[in-house]
Amino acid sequence: MKHLLKIITFGTVLSTSLLASAAMAATNPLSDACKNAPNSSICQQAGGITPDSVNPVGHTLNVAADIIALVAAIAAIIIIIIAGFSLITSNGNAEATTTARNRIIYAVVGLIIVAMAWSIVTLLVDRLIK
Repeated sequence: MKHLLKIITFGTVLSTSLLASAAMAATNPLSDACKNAPNSSICQQAGGITPDSVNPVGHTLNVAADIIALVAAIAAIIIIIIAGFSLITSNGNAEATTTARNRIIYAVVGLIIVAMAWSIVTLLVDRLIK
């Protein structure tokens, strides 16, 4: 149980740090300022950042990554709920308890992998495709 707690804690910290870095990379401080004054000298030097200057390929990849991550997160949550119900109703059966516990572990690990993959895709798209 302690080993599982360490894995979940490590995965949570890692995915949180990756999500935070991806969110910081996706935020452009000039985009809000340039909405109000797109012809200012700072906005012109920054390459004319406007809401219309979004690359459609990057936007499509970000939306696809968001949809895939959302579907995977919903599936993982459903699996965790079903496995939790199986764990509760196992009535002390060692085999059923082990199966349910493994399903929960695999769903959490899968959720962490999806979160990290989403972070990497978002970071790469925002940095490489402008």
